[in-house]
Amino acid sequence: MTGAGTPALRILVVTNMFPTSARPYFGIFVARQADALRRLGVDVTVETIAGARGEQDYFLARPRIRRAIARVQPHVVHYHYGYTALAAPRSGPPMVLTLCGDDLNGASNGRGGITLKSRLGVVVTHLGTRGAARVIVKSEAMRLRLGAAARARSELLPNGVSTTLFHPASRAAARQRLGLAPDALVLAFVNSIGQPTKRLDLAEATRDVLVGRGVAAQLLVAERVAPEEIADYY
Repeated sequence: MTGAGTPALRILVVTNMFPTSARPYFGIFVARQADALRRLGVDVTVETIAGARGEQDYFLARPRIRRAIARVQPHVVHYHYGYTALAAPRSGPPMVLTLCGDDLNGASNGRGGITLKSRLGVVVTHLGTRGAARVIVKSEAMRLRLGAAARARSELLPNGVSTTLFHPASRAAARQRLGLAPDALVLAFVNSIGQPTKRLDLAEATRDVLVGRGVAAQLLVAERVAPEEIADYY
């Protein structure tokens, strides 16, 4: 990345998702990306917006981000999640915008559509892509949702996976650690049970139908699981 006498690449990360003491795994993939870049010699500074400050911070954070840019003098500002582009100053270093899913796809209202709030969020995301030098998406389906101009500046970069943590291992041992029957059909729900749009009710209904048909099915819910333990669930 950098050689002797070469100044380190400086990146300012602006994100609405980042681990806190209250939510230690929230946005952990952003934190891990920042840490991975630091190990490569990149100078990474993180500024969080919204979250505990409330949604109004998307609109109020711009002066704070402008000051951070003046302080850090980054070569690139990397915004995570479409709404964070609202905090981007009108001019400054090149902007990279990473889209994460609901910001571009919309969040389900549970009835086959997306919520009104999410529809507005999608519009905000599309507007945010206009100022981005590069737009990062997680799937080809997301890329196809972009406008033609943003699509031409897009990169398909799914989140990385640690092969140190996730690798083939003993399924029987993992089931034993999680208290699962060796021969049960396991339905995995790896998401927040407090978010209705993730549809835990469908997972539970599926389990009940299978059990009603005589299938030994168990529903495995993984929420607030430490990262080092999540591999067992998969």
